Amino acid sequence: MLAAQVAGLLATAAVLLAAAVDLRGTAIVLVVAAVIEGSAFVLFSIAEVGAVFSPRSSSSPSGPRLTEGLVWLWRIPYLRVTSLVTGFTNVLFQCVILLVLVVATRDNRPAWTVGLVLAAAGVGGLLASLVIPSLERRFPPRGLFLTCVWSWTALLAMIALSTHPVVLAIAWGGVGAVGTIVAVTLTVTRARAVPDNMLGRIVSAAAVLTDGAVPLGALVGGYLLAATTAETTARILAVAMLVAALLSTRFLRSAPTAVRPTGAEP
Repeated sequence: MLAAQVAGLLATAAVLLAAAVDLRGTAIVLVVAAVIEGSAFVLFSIAEVGAVFSPRSSSSPSGPRLTEGLVWLWRIPYLRVTSLVTGFTNVLFQCVILLVLVVATRDNRPAWTVGLVLAAAGVGGLLASLVIPSLERRFPPRGLFLTCVWSWTALLAMIALSTHPVVLAIAWGGVGAVGTIVAVTLTVTRARAVPDNMLGRIVSAAAVLTDGAVPLGALVGGYLLAATTAETTARILAVAMLVAALLSTRFLRSAPTAVRPTGAEP
């Protein structure tokens, strides 16, 4: 998983270098970097699922297995709330990406500043991966997740206060760092909370909610930026994140710790 993150980060760095030195054939570099970064994301996802997926997988069709995973996910309060919250935040973060592009175009910023801001998330995620084991040992899952959600709230508040490239880079780097912590924490919690033969289905079901929100976020962000200014959009995103944090604090229960017997009802 770390190798996949490094590959994606190096691909982004190549784009930044090409833009900074005005390298000829930058479009080719962009295409190659996009392929590498996309492949790194796929490899990261495969590694994450492979790390928790039981080798004793069922040979039944994928549709019923996904439905069963969604049922398990929905019936366990901690997994239900965390999946809904992370899906919602993915919508907001896609809006932020569009916001960065719009602000850079409006302010006539050089192209490399956009790459620098967006690459900050990769740097943040890479640095966060170094401290995750320590955080896992010191804090309970519920407390760690809520801390991450409130950290996201503070970071989006920074963007709402200023859209300067330096502020955007710092905030977006923090978003990436917190996102990595959340992803690993939830994966570990799922592994502890469900039987081995259900784990792959739970991970797939959670991915439907969290990754499925990404295209919705792009659509919402486009409408917001078309209907309002970038500053107003940033404030709306910050308020939405605050509401999500408040609801998470109110409704999130403690994480389940014991694995139920295989085949048991959730």
